Amino acid sequence: MMIKGGIRIGGLSVSGYDADAVAYFQRAGVTDGTGKGQINAFVKGIKNLGLWSSMVSWPLRSTQNAGTGTTAYSLGGLATYDGTLTNGPTWGTSGVVFDGVDDRIALPNNSFGTGNSPMSGFCFFKPSSTAVKATLWSTGNGFVGTDVMGPNINDGGNDVAAIAYTASTIAASDTTMRSILCGNTSLGFKGKNGGTVTSFTLGLTLNKGGGSCGIGCLTLPTQDFFVGFISAVIRFDQTPTTQLNSDVYTLYKTTLGDSLGLP
Repeated sequence: MMIKGGIRIGGLSVSGYDADAVAYFQRAGVTDGTGKGQINAFVKGIKNLGLWSSMVSWPLRSTQNAGTGTTAYSLGGLATYDGTLTNGPTWGTSGVVFDGVDDRIALPNNSFGTGNSPMSGFCFFKPSSTAVKATLWSTGNGFVGTDVMGPNINDGGNDVAAIAYTASTIAASDTTMRSILCGNTSLGFKGKNGGTVTSFTLGLTLNKGGGSCGIGCLTLPTQDFFVGFISAVIRFDQTPTTQLNSDVYTLYKTTLGDSLGLP
């Protein structure tokens, strides 16, 4: 007897895909075979790391998400936080493209949690301009440094681990594909391209505010808009560590981020 699609065996669909990956394919309308394979490998890898239940992510390559329209579907075992492409960012094979004028992805409230619980936020991206600068934290009160240039993840003005441009001059050579990890506990944390995660003191207790959230601008939705493309954003309810940075970077680079040119 032939068993048709939709039946799950030990957490797998009959196609060999992980059942949670299949559920995401169906919800986001993913049809590209390569994209499906990359998503499936990423989901299995996250589960092997024991991180599935603490993760929500936004794969933003067109073959790994809706690819058309204005919904950026989320993937992960933590919760569903689908985003909305706002003011015209466009889908591309390497990621969603932002024009630096007013493009952003609006996320539901609480997408980055509430309270002072640990959070690690990853972003995989390539900037196309070094002109816009911002601080790392969405309040504007945080760390600035020469190795943390990237698009912001913002929670509407409350203290949250955010990913932004540095406030220092960035060389043109820095407009390359990269990965940034930022995190919050009682300190701020940062790491780049799967490397060492370091902490810094902000002089205030970080608190994920739970307000409106967005990807691609500093103070939602009015300033410091990112220009370039973002391939993925990944959040974990986990303390930022060098091991987490290395594990997730390596997994992403070989699955969802295959062929993107990450260092």
